[in-house]
Amino acid sequence: LPESSTLTGSWRKEFASAQFLKDPIRHSSRLLLSFDCPPEFDVFAVSPDGKFIASGSRNGQIHVWDLVSGSLTSSGSIAEQSEDLSSPGNIMPIDALTFTRDGTRILCMNRSVIYEWDVKTTHTQKVLGVDVDGVRCMVLSADSKCLAIGSEGGAIVFVDESTGETAHVFCV
Repeated sequence: LPESSTLTGSWRKEFASAQFLKDPIRHSSRLLLSFDCPPEFDVFAVSPDGKFIASGSRNGQIHVWDLVSGSLTSSGSIAEQSEDLSSPGNIMPIDALTFTRDGTRILCMNRSVIYEWDVKTTHTQKVLGVDVDGVRCMVLSADSKCLAIGSEGGAIVFVDESTGETAHVFCV
């Protein structure tokens, strides 16, 4: 962030205990936060208001941290509560996740299924199935009507969030 940015100033106030690394070449700062995250978590998303970070793991775990205090605010698993996962021990790795625009839910993707995970109740429900292989990341559009899903093959697939229908595919 540029040093003169109002965002940099507000982040300095919000994250008083955080370190800011100065980049003399770009004349900017980078926010460096520390929180206790287990090593098996490998997908992350920041809430739209910038106050929380969510992580997903290969063992289906989701954790949400408060970025101001660094404390864990919510945790659970998509394997524990999903209706189609009645057998114990069925692990559903999380390939990608993103917050909904209001920050109250997290969309998690496992292979070709998208689950909705409630941040407060930790209840999970299957939302829809999509035809995308090798998911690496996803993001929800500002109007919450479209999911952009990045795949290992370099394609970006745009999916209608309400129907699961593919709207566009771009190959990179």
